[in-house]
Amino acid sequence: LIAVRGRGLDAAALAGVPGVTHAEPFGAGLHVRGPADQLDDATVRAALERAGGRDLELAPAEATLEDVFLAVARQGAAA
Repeated sequence: LIAVRGRGLDAAALAGVPGVTHAEPFGAGLHVRGPADQLDDATVRAALERAGGRDLELAPAEATLEDVFLAVARQGAAA
């Protein structure tokens, strides 16, 4: 899980980015998920910058209860 903060963030810009399975707004930023061995900060940063993201800060993050709720809700919607 990568927490992203910055200006001009667009979760849709991460659709189809290798290693990214989900990108969701989280507070003033985004939470970006994917398998730890495939999720790459540089790739996420580049995709967001191409879409107009600026002043980006990326950091590893721990999943919160809200993250778990969103994951369960996604699974329920897909069923």
